[in-house]
Order: sequence, then C-alpha cells, then structure tokens
Amino acid sequence: MKSVVISSPNGHYYKNGGPVTAIEKAFALISAGADVLDSILAGVNIVELDPEEDSVGYGGLPNADGVVQLDSSCMHGPKKQAGAVAALEGVRTPSLVAKAVMGNTDHHLLVGEGAQGFARRMGFNIEKDLNTEHSRKLWLEWKRRIDPSHYLDPAKRTEAMQRATREMIAW
Repeated sequence: MKSVVISSPNGHYYKNGGPVTAIEKAFALISAGADVLDSILAGVNIVELDPEEDSVGYGGLPNADGVVQLDSSCMHGPKKQAGAVAALEGVRTPSLVAKAVMGNTDHHLLVGEGAQGFARRMGFNIEKDLNTEHSRKLWLEWKRRIDPSHYLDPAKRTEAMQRATREMIAW
C-alpha cells in the first residue's frame, strides 16, 4: 500500500524549531502503521503550535476585534466519523478539539463559547489570549491601514504627540 500525505504549503517547510516538517511527521507515523488521522493531526500540531505561523493555531491572525478565533475539522474515513470546531478561542490546537468532538459527542460541529466549554471539559488548556507579538503586530498594522485616525503609525505617533502638545500650549 502506498502512503501519500498532501498539505497546504506551510506543512512542507521546516517549522517550530523541530527537525521535521508536518508532512514528514505525518508520513513517518503512517508508514510505521499508526492510525492515519492521529498521524495527520500530529503533523498538523507542528504547524498549529508554531508561534511564527499566522494562518492556524497559536499565533494565528486575530479577527477585527483582535481576538484569535480558530476553526478546524477532521474526518476519519474508515470509522465514518467527523468533528469540527469554529470560532474557538483560547486553545492552541483546535484540530485536537475537533477530534474530541468526533470521538466524544454525537455532534459534528461546535462553535464559539460552546466549543470552548467543551474543550475545557475535555481537559484542554484554555488561554486568555493566543496572540503572539507577531500576530498582534500584523493586526495593529491592519487596524492602522483601515482606521488611521485611531491607530497611529508608530513612526508618526511622536510627531502627532508633539503637535498636540504645541496646540495645547498655544490654546
């Protein structure tokens, strides 16, 4: 039997300080006879836990309010089961929560506070904020571009402060 693992681009390059990519990890586990879903999720977790990766998991880009909300789904073909979470806050590995939905409920999708409450009851660590310095910086830059009057460019902040001080003194 031939094993193949397909991934988005971020699964193909070295991530999170480890010796293998997500693809290499998943392929090695499948080749060793591990469950396919568990193997794929082990690879996905490499990317989800990487603070420099801003597409998924810890360090993922926040929503317009600056809150990291994550989605994930998984399916196990041989067992004909599926599980998913959406708008999940505070859990670095939403893929594992999706697997827990699949294995421990009769639901296919849990969303928002319900997904977070389920994750908490299943023993997942809930963090207050999944933003990293990198993701927060990207979010602030986005906010500056769409609302420059409320989110000043750091390079222009000093100039604006000095101008406001001069205006107050003149007044």
